[in-house]
Amino acid sequence: MAVPPSVLADWIQPGAALTAVFGLAGFLWVEVRGIRAEFKAEIQAGEARQNKRIDDLKDDLKEIKAGIKALLLAQGAQRSAAAKA
Repeated sequence: MAVPPSVLADWIQPGAALTAVFGLAGFLWVEVRGIRAEFKAEIQAGEARQNKRIDDLKDDLKEIKAGIKALLLAQGAQRSAAAKA
């Protein structure tokens, strides 16, 4: 039972083409998902750096606020002493 050449031409080649197309589509799908995961990780790392920087700035502002408060209290004490004198 021999396979006629028309079967090879009509079925095998289109099947191979479909296999190649679906294989390429699968490969591209996996690559796009990998790239998406990398971008997502980079974005999350950037957000973490920004959040750390914001926290550092908040701490600096708290220190500045405490320093200003101490200066204002010292000035208030000096004015009280000057008013009593």
